Amino acid sequence: ATRIGDPHQRGNVNNFKLLRRQRYAAVTALAVLALIASACEYDPTAATTPEASMCGDVAATHGFGYSPDLDPVEGSTHFGTEGDDVIIVTNGPVTVHALGGDDLICVNDVLPTAEGAVVVIEGGNGVDTVIASAATSELCTAENTTNCDNPPLDPCDPFCGLALGSTDRRTDGLDLYLQEAAIGRQLDFVRLYERDPDANFFTSNDQALADEGRTLVYSWKVSRDTANGDTWAKVASGEYDADLMRVAQQIVDSGHTIFFALHHEPEDNVGTVPGKYGTEADYVAMYQHVHSVMDPIAGDQMIWFINYMGHSFGPFDQVEAMYPGDEIIDWLSWNPYNWYGCHVNGPWKSFAPQAAPFYDWATANHPDKPLMIGETASNELEGDPDAKANWIADMGAALQNDFPRIRALMWFNQSTNTGFCERRIDSSQESIDSLTAVGADPYFNPDIVVG
Repeated sequence: ATRIGDPHQRGNVNNFKLLRRQRYAAVTALAVLALIASACEYDPTAATTPEASMCGDVAATHGFGYSPDLDPVEGSTHFGTEGDDVIIVTNGPVTVHALGGDDLICVNDVLPTAEGAVVVIEGGNGVDTVIASAATSELCTAENTTNCDNPPLDPCDPFCGLALGSTDRRTDGLDLYLQEAAIGRQLDFVRLYERDPDANFFTSNDQALADEGRTLVYSWKVSRDTANGDTWAKVASGEYDADLMRVAQQIVDSGHTIFFALHHEPEDNVGTVPGKYGTEADYVAMYQHVHSVMDPIAGDQMIWFINYMGHSFGPFDQVEAMYPGDEIIDWLSWNPYNWYGCHVNGPWKSFAPQAAPFYDWATANHPDKPLMIGETASNELEGDPDAKANWIADMGAALQNDFPRIRALMWFNQSTNTGFCERRIDSSQESIDSLTAVGADPYFNPDIVVG
């Protein structure tokens, strides 16, 4: 078992954190082929045929490539099928999710469209063979067959499979114990939110949840005083250091290791006018300062993650500008929702296309970091009692087949009674049954021992 959170096994916990902060030198080539697949065989000696319809001597079932009207770095994202595919990738940047089956993938010459342009081939279940042209294979070595420039996260690091969690709110029937009773299992993680300088970590409820074997996932907005639009700068200046040290000691005294995010969904709060919190640089300075104060006290009992919105799909310049650094951040997370019927009158959207853009950015730019869905949920679809249940089932399949780097997922279990959209786990028996089936899958029951 992989042990997370036992302060009496600090060597194990420390190794866990060191793995999160491992850094690799970036390749300086204009375009890089990155192969991210746990069962991927790379053959740098084979050659692709010049015909776009053939991969070796096998006719292609799919052909993907870069279009000049796309972003020259981000490119486009494409999906294979759950069967055996033969895929031609011509020029980049593109990201290809091969999905299930034993896939054959040919990558022709990579077109250097811009600095940092990447062709990412991500396999799913099955044995996938990738054949690269001579121009591409020069960037790879036979010994480094899984990811040419940045070795990827081991498929069982820090644990095999994916941990499931949810929020805990002791009102309106939203508490975690009722959710667990509905789906017939104990959840691995618990999502908790703290606000303001006087926040207390490990209340009696929190302590009980952790003592019973769950890992607590905290987010803390240290201050919500936004009168001058300089909240993050004040935290970075040391104004709240006494509170930071007090909370760090509470974590130590709990005897458990937590996941800790500072001010989740920060992109939504950027600005220097009243009601906002500060600039992107202010956020980074705050995160770095808080880490410098709390880490020497709580050390191995804190796993630091950053929780972006992730549902505002656009250029990721702002997301990167708010990244505190690989030496601080252990995990990355984001919050892809189906927003149908909630705040906006948009179309019904399944989990995979909502999660894919940020996932592709994270795996390309921070390949050594495990990933977490910090929040997700869906409303019911009026007139279709199976819609949400199918959404949950499709999410479970996508997490296994399309997003192998995601190691944890938190359901945002809230309702209109608490000022949110109706996203309860138990909104219908069909939804309960669907999440029960997902939760019973061995993939979503990782072997984690929590102290």
